[in-house]
Amino acid sequence: MANCNGDCTNASPASLNLFKIDEAGLLSGTVANGEWGLGQTIAQKLVVDLDQTIPAALPNGNDMIRHETLAIHTPNQPAVLRGMRSTD
Repeated sequence: MANCNGDCTNASPASLNLFKIDEAGLLSGTVANGEWGLGQTIAQKLVVDLDQTIPAALPNGNDMIRHETLAIHTPNQPAVLRGMRSTD
């Protein structure tokens, strides 16, 4: 997430100060045979409708929220999939 310091319509993603509110990587096991956060998300069929609670301690304002998935299904060719949207 990042505060837009005003209207998010004109915010430049490159200039925002992003911070994490959640992450899920390797949950258990090994890299080759472990349980990954994305696998759990797919198993729960949450890929299209993922719910995330925005921390109540954040100050009011216009914010951007970024979702990022690291796809590692092809050996030595990770793909970073990003999406960004305003909360206003």
